[in-house]
Amino acid sequence: MKSSLILFQIGALRILKEVSLNCAIRQFMADLGAIQIFLKLLRDDNNELQCLAAETIAHVAQFKRARRIVRINGGITSLVSIRHTGRDFSYSTILSVWFIRQQD
Repeated sequence: MKSSLILFQIGALRILKEVSLNCAIRQFMADLGAIQIFLKLLRDDNNELQCLAAETIAHVAQFKRARRIVRINGGITSLVSIRHTGRDFSYSTILSVWFIRQQD
């Protein structure tokens, strides 16, 4: 049984993943330090949280400053070391790493 906190985090990340498709919101998330929070969630024991965090990072990391924040905070290592539980999960991780590794 998932705890209330996990369910809340999953719900919030589902929303953030979708709104992070907007360029202005991506920049706002980076300004507020959300990327660092998403990176911490990559280390959580819950696979669904890890997957949603990786997908959200992929969306946010579409601009140079956000990719730099991810790299500086060890995000590539965190993305590569998370557990893979299925095709969708692997895809979200690969997508995140691809965006972050783009040449700036």
